[in-house]
Amino acid sequence: MNKKIGIYSLLFTFFAVLSFSICMLLGMFLKNDFIFRHGSYLTSIFIALGFIPMICTYLVYINNECKSLGYIALSFSIIYAVLIFIVYYT
Repeated sequence: MNKKIGIYSLLFTFFAVLSFSICMLLGMFLKNDFIFRHGSYLTSIFIALGFIPMICTYLVYINNECKSLGYIALSFSIIYAVLIFIVYYT
């Protein structure tokens, strides 16, 4: 089950990054388009939400010698998600 969650979160993050880049490119060329301009904000939230379970899955499969690095990565991913939410929704 942990492997499935990791794969799903990896795919979720990949498609969020892909849609973020598409929204950024189309928003750059179509300056007055509301959907592409604000779509990049929404997809950056999805990147942050997909990043946390992906890092948690890596933490499950990491060696015992490197667990502290996994916990550091998890804490940075949580801080990243909180900062993204603060930036885009305040």
